[in-house]
Amino acid sequence: MKRGLLTMYHRDSQRMINFSSWNEEEIRSIQVPVLVSIGDQDVVRPEAAVELYRLLPKGRLAIFSGGHGECLGKIMTVGPGTKGKADFFVTMIREFLG
Repeated sequence: MKRGLLTMYHRDSQRMINFSSWNEEEIRSIQVPVLVSIGDQDVVRPEAAVELYRLLPKGRLAIFSGGHGECLGKIMTVGPGTKGKADFFVTMIREFLG
């Protein structure tokens, strides 16, 4: 498990270091529904997610309380105050995918 997490960390780090941003025209040209989902204490600022959402013609925005990964998967099903958050997120995704 540790090796897998370390491998993921290195891959994600390289993706972030080498990422070349899209310009606003390219983002506005996306004509399919896009769900921008972020935690309010995530690596990316909520303001950046709002800015992206506003550029997307068919965008939807969801800002959850917490940090990176807390609104997704197994991490939300453990610990105090997390009961129900995973169910809410799954319901929202199902609704979005329609």
